[in-house]
Amino acid sequence: MAGYRNELYGILRDFMEVRHTLESLLRMLRVVECAYEQESKDIYMITAVRFYLEAVHRELDASIHRFDRYMVQIE
Repeated sequence: MAGYRNELYGILRDFMEVRHTLESLLRMLRVVECAYEQESKDIYMITAVRFYLEAVHRELDASIHRFDRYMVQIE
């Protein structure tokens, strides 16, 4: 039973990391909004946003696959 609990906590930590990344992305988007309000387009900020979106996608995809494999094992 402890093995299951540890694995579930590991998956939970993965999702929390994804959540943290999303929060960072939201902060960046707020900065972009302010930049557009000032009619200033910053290509570096746009590139950083894309980088974070790609990172979130990879992390979430890995967590989902890990969780799916685990669920198959315990059935």
